[in-house]
Amino acid sequence: MRSIPLTVICAALCVLTACQKETGALKPGQTTLPQLLSRMGQPTMVWSDSDGTLQLEFSHVLEGGGNYMAQVSAGGVLVSLQQVLTDSVADGLQAGMSQDQVRRRLGRPASMESGAEGDVWHWPLGADGRPVVWQIDAHFGARGILLEVQRRHRSVLPHPEVLADHAAHS
Repeated sequence: MRSIPLTVICAALCVLTACQKETGALKPGQTTLPQLLSRMGQPTMVWSDSDGTLQLEFSHVLEGGGNYMAQVSAGGVLVSLQQVLTDSVADGLQAGMSQDQVRRRLGRPASMESGAEGDVWHWPLGADGRPVVWQIDAHFGARGILLEVQRRHRSVLPHPEVLADHAAHS
């Protein structure tokens, strides 16, 4: 069994704490888009809806901090900010959804696998400071349509290589 250096564990916890502190100061109906970006950094994806509203993805899943989705009004004011790696959001996934629809729900996957029969995307559930005990796997067919969603049990801590890679890039 490999041990995880204490510094790597501390680095992962710092990322989690920073994400929670960042979102706590953001108030729907009051926070402007520039204030949101100042706190959360650059979004990893932005969707623009026909009514002028924006959906911004702030993915910290690779660092163990979860995925956040912000809804911003056409006037540039925060409407909502939600950590989306939750059971209730995952429960809303349905067969037949496109990869884009799934990403708009759960954000950037922590990892992806591609094969001749399609792709599998993986997200940890509980990445908002709770121990990650479950993982959600979305199976897409060759045309990028969601076929199946599974939950599976996983280890409480990320794989040591993931933590070591994160520490090396910090």
